[in-house]
Amino acid sequence: MAYGLTKILILENNAGTQGMTRLTLETLGGYQIWTCSEGQQVLNILQYNRPDLIILDEDMHENMRDTDDFSVYRVVQQIFSDNPVPTIFMTSHEINSNTDRFSKAGAIAIIRKPFDPMTLSSLIENIWKSWHIAV
Repeated sequence: MAYGLTKILILENNAGTQGMTRLTLETLGGYQIWTCSEGQQVLNILQYNRPDLIILDEDMHENMRDTDDFSVYRVVQQIFSDNPVPTIFMTSHEINSNTDRFSKAGAIAIIRKPFDPMTLSSLIENIWKSWHIAV
């Protein structure tokens, strides 16, 4: 487990990907994980909890009416406006075409789906460590 990283919120609307991500990061990484697939769940969890890191599926907005790709991200960051939560975006689309969009939105990294569950925990740790060095 990376220093200072213990609690991760996964915002993923695909039940299979959500379950695999949760199982992998709990089992191999030892992290405390919260998962959400809908906007109201996000608000309920964040009312009482502050994650160290958010992993956000770029298509999460599909479960929420009248939202765009980054509206879920913006809502979460508004909740923690005094101290924004580092966020990794997950996408099933080509990373090259979305890099600028994600970077401008504030992503610390982008993970392409499908990913290798056996290396996900170490990938998250490396991203976390690199982000801490850069900050």
